Amino acid sequence: MPTIEMMLVDYGAKLGVRPERAFNLDAAVGVGAANKVGDVMLVQAMLQGLNKGGARHYFYNRKTLDQTRLPEPHGRMDHETLTAIRNLQMWLASRLLAVDGRIDPAAFAGRKLNLPLPSRRCSKYSTKNSVFTATLLEAQITRSG
Repeated sequence: MPTIEMMLVDYGAKLGVRPERAFNLDAAVGVGAANKVGDVMLVQAMLQGLNKGGARHYFYNRKTLDQTRLPEPHGRMDHETLTAIRNLQMWLASRLLAVDGRIDPAAFAGRKLNLPLPSRRCSKYSTKNSVFTATLLEAQITRSG
C-alpha cells in the first residue's frame, strides 16, 4: 500500500526549506517488480498528473515521436503503463541512474530536495506540479537495495 510521507523541499532564499507531503511506493513498479495494485495505481495516477500538468512531452517516444497512450489508474501493470514509464525515463535519462522500466520507492528520510523558486508567471498548480515531478524523480533516482 502506498504511503504519504514528509520530505523537506528547499525553495531557495525567499521561501526557505519547507516540509511537503509526498507519495511513496511500498514496493517497486515496472519490469521485474512486485507491481502491487496500489503502487501501480499510484504510478499510473502520477503519470496522468504529469501529462495533465504540462509535461506531455515526457510521454512521446524520443525515437518515433509517437505519443504514449496513458492508461487510467486501474492498478494492473500493462503494456501502456510500462511504455509510459520507459518513455518518461528516456526523457529524463540525464537525471537518472538507470533507464530500466522500473520505479522504486524513494528514501525521503534525512534528505532535502532542492527546487528552484518558480517565476511569478507560474501558477500555484505548476508549483505543486514541480513537487509532484520531483517526487517522481526522487522515487526514480533512489534505488532500493
